[in-house]
Amino acid sequence: VSNLLGQLPQKIRVDVFTCLPEMVALFDESYFDSQQVTSSPLFPKFGLTDAAIALLAKEKHTVLTVDLPLYSRLLGEGIHAINFNHLRKK
Repeated sequence: VSNLLGQLPQKIRVDVFTCLPEMVALFDESYFDSQQVTSSPLFPKFGLTDAAIALLAKEKHTVLTVDLPLYSRLLGEGIHAINFNHLRKK
């Protein structure tokens, strides 16, 4: 998320990053260890981070991404995903 937020215009980005610690404090964090993730069939194609995201998303999380192949795969598996590029103002 921070990488995506880093693409915001400077004035907005500073405001968002200022309040981000308060928002993060509200979240519960979940994770899989690397051995579990590398056992996923998604690992060879998508790598460690994206395969972990897909595993976590199966637990009913929404994924926000700009990665079109990952976005398409998640939708194909019935996982709720949002393509950040669809949210940008044109």
